[in-house]
Amino acid sequence: MKKSKAERVYLFMSGATTAFDSIMFAVMSLYFVQKVHLDPLQLVLVGTILEGTILVFEIPTGVVADVFSRRLSILCGIFLLGITRCIQGAFPIAMAIFCTEVLVGIGYTFLSGATQAWLADEVGEENVNGIFLRSGQINRLIGLPASLIGIGLGTISLAIPIVLGGALYLLLALFLLFAMPEEGFCPTPQEERNTWQHLTQTLRDGIKAVQVSPILKVVVGVNLFVGLASEGFDRLWEAHLLKNVAFPVFGHWQPVVWFGVLNVLVSLFSFIVVWGFGKRVQAANGNLKNTVRLLAGFNAVVILSLVLFAWATDFWMAIGLLMVRGAALSLIYPLFDAWVVQSVDPKVRATVLSITSQGNALGQVAGGPGIGAIGKYRSLKWALFGSALLQLPNLWLYRKAYQKEAEDEVIE
Repeated sequence: MKKSKAERVYLFMSGATTAFDSIMFAVMSLYFVQKVHLDPLQLVLVGTILEGTILVFEIPTGVVADVFSRRLSILCGIFLLGITRCIQGAFPIAMAIFCTEVLVGIGYTFLSGATQAWLADEVGEENVNGIFLRSGQINRLIGLPASLIGIGLGTISLAIPIVLGGALYLLLALFLLFAMPEEGFCPTPQEERNTWQHLTQTLRDGIKAVQVSPILKVVVGVNLFVGLASEGFDRLWEAHLLKNVAFPVFGHWQPVVWFGVLNVLVSLFSFIVVWGFGKRVQAANGNLKNTVRLLAGFNAVVILSLVLFAWATDFWMAIGLLMVRGAALSLIYPLFDAWVVQSVDPKVRATVLSITSQGNALGQVAGGPGIGAIGKYRSLKWALFGSALLQLPNLWLYRKAYQKEAEDEVIE
C-alpha cells in the first residue's frame, strides 16, 4: 500500500508542477520584456543569477535531504517556488525579479535530488524507471493544455498566469504536507543533529562516492556538457526561427501562433515516441549496460537534430527537427534519472544527485555567455551549431560508461 501511495503522490506532484510551470512559462519571457521591461543583458542576468544560485546551494540542500528528510526538502522547495512566483507576478520590478530568482534557485535545489531519492526510498530502486517513464508520458499530456490556459489568461494580463502558478504551488505544498508519505527513509538520530559534524560527513561521503566511482564521474561530465550546450539553445532557438526561417503564409497567423502550433506538435510527437519506446526503455531497467547504450543513441539523435536545425531555413524542416529533438530528450530524462539512482548508495543518494546536478548548473553559467557572444558577433546559426558541438564529448563519456558497465557485468 505504501508503495502504491508514494507512486500516486509522485505522479500527482510531477504532473501538478508541470501544469503550474506550463501556465507560468507560457508568458514568462513576454512578461519580463513587456511588463518588467528587462533589456537583453538583464534577461541573461536572470538566467545567470538562477544557475549561479543553483551552483552554490545544490550540495547544501542535498545534504539536508540526506540527513534530515527528503520530504522536508521537497516541501521547502515547492513552498519557495510558490511564494517567489507570486512576488514576481505582483511586483514587475527588475530588482524584485533579480532578488527572487535567488530564492527560485534555492527552491529548485531543495527539489533536485531529493525528489528522486524520496521516490527510490519509498518504492524501491527497481521500480523507479517505469514510474519516471509514466510520469514523462503524463506530463507531456498535461503540459499542452496548461500552456494554452496560460496563454488565454495572458491575453487578459501577463501577470495573472504567474501569480496563479505561484498560488497553485503553495496549495500543492499544503496538500503534500498531509498526503506525502516518508516511510522508507531513515533520518539521522536526534542526538546527532546538534552539530554540523554529520552534515559535513555526509557531504564528504557524497564527494568521495563520486571520486571513487567511474560511472558517477561520467554522470558529472555528461551534466557539465549538457549545461554548456543547453543555455545557448534555450535562449536562441526562437530568435533563429524568427530571423533565419521563413514562416508560412496562412491567413493572418502571426509568429506567436506558429510557436503555439510548434509546442502542440512537439508535445504530441514526444508523447507518441515515448509511448512507442516505453516497453524497450522499461526492458532496460536493471540492465545498466543497455541503459547507457540507449542514452548514447538518443544523445546522438539530439546532437544531429540540433546541427541540422542550426542551418535549417525551411520552416517545416526546422519544426520536424525540433520535434525529433524534443522526443529524444523525453526518452533521455527518465533513463538518465533511473541510471543515476541505481548507481548511488542510498545513504548519500540526494547529496550525490545534487553534486552531479552541479555540473549542469556550472555548464550553463560558463557556456551561456560564450554562445551568446557567438550569436551576437557572428550569427545565430553558428551559435546553435556551437551548442551542438559542445555535446559531442558526451558520446565519448557514454562509451566509457558502457565499457565500465560491461566490465562490472562480467565480474558479477
